[in-house]
Amino acid sequence: MRRWIAALLFVAVPAAAQRTTPASQEELDAITTRGVRLAIYDRVAWIATDSVLALHPDQSRIQMYIAHPDPATGRFVVLFGRLNAARDTFLVAYRVIEHEQPGIYSTVTVDPSAPAVEQETAMARALDLARRDFGVPQRPYNIAVLATEGGVWSVYAIPAPTSRSPYPLGGDIRWTISSDGLRILEKRQLHKSVLEFGPPPNTAGGKKPVEDFHVAVVDNLPEDTDVFFTITRQPLVAHLVLTKDFVYRIDTNGSIRYLGKAADLLHK
Repeated sequence: MRRWIAALLFVAVPAAAQRTTPASQEELDAITTRGVRLAIYDRVAWIATDSVLALHPDQSRIQMYIAHPDPATGRFVVLFGRLNAARDTFLVAYRVIEHEQPGIYSTVTVDPSAPAVEQETAMARALDLARRDFGVPQRPYNIAVLATEGGVWSVYAIPAPTSRSPYPLGGDIRWTISSDGLRILEKRQLHKSVLEFGPPPNTAGGKKPVEDFHVAVVDNLPEDTDVFFTITRQPLVAHLVLTKDFVYRIDTNGSIRYLGKAADLLHK
């Protein structure tokens, strides 16, 4: 293991890590899946937002957007609109639909705004509930909401890129919210402070580094947003997650490998 990793790992990982055993490969694969889904959601939302902004939309009709695959086709639908005062209907003002050809979308103005289906309204309520719980952040954030196999919603608050930090990592939260979007079942802080990353620097001779790293202080395993960060940062570079007891490697396709105990690797 590289000396610079050893030096940083000794800096101060608090003794508050929750688990004492490394994550199983099944757990790591589940983290990969969630991180990849987050990245897909982020890409689709970015494209759809640009499409709607090109129409010079009526901002009074837009409170949020939600994105989900169409159950019939698997292609994404992104809905821009707002909840009504009773929070029992999501009113759709703009609809962005992914075509069969990847990367091609069409945008439809819905005027007057039309009610979404029940599942989409629940999705919007879940996003709105998490956003209200989060409060007003000191920097830009993106909010993503994903359906889970258990029928509940996973909502993520992820710091948005800025000119100062094109690839931020940390300061993020995941809420688990009931299927109707009305109750927070769990709130998990994924990382504490936001780390400001730029593109990976070139090394001598113009070669890019094989990997970079951060020290995880919340738990002894990688997080969904570690995968999201690794597969969206450009140029792509593998990322090490160094916890109090363990070391993991996230490859550029999002797959995660457990490398071993930190104490053992540090003595190599």
